[in-house]
Amino acid sequence: MRRIAFLAGILVTLAVAGLSVRDFAEISRSKNWPSTTGRVFSSRVIAKGQARSRFGPSHTVYTYEETIEYSVDGQTYYTTIRTLRPTRDETSISYNPRQPSEIWMGTKIPDAFEVFLFGAAVIGLIVTAYRWVKYEREE
Repeated sequence: MRRIAFLAGILVTLAVAGLSVRDFAEISRSKNWPSTTGRVFSSRVIAKGQARSRFGPSHTVYTYEETIEYSVDGQTYYTTIRTLRPTRDETSISYNPRQPSEIWMGTKIPDAFEVFLFGAAVIGLIVTAYRWVKYEREE
């Protein structure tokens, strides 16, 4: 039974690490993409909720769905994104030169949650491997 639990721990840890690595790879891959100016073609609120704060009153949180219009080599593209903050009327976007319909509208820096997930996955893998070795020695 312990072996199954250890193997399950390793699989979950590897899955979380894999998702984090995929996100880091996407950020790295888009780092050298050319950029252009996109403009918000349409925007609408698709969800509204309340966020609680430990340090103050709760506040309303909105999720926006926006269609971004941009041009590459005279061809106009439209891409729909979801965001927690409305995009400015015009914004800089990076696009894949091989497939201009693929864009990146980020700071190209992973957010703290992704870094936390990756770190937790690495620590989980180390702890699981340590316990596995310890268990094998006890038998």
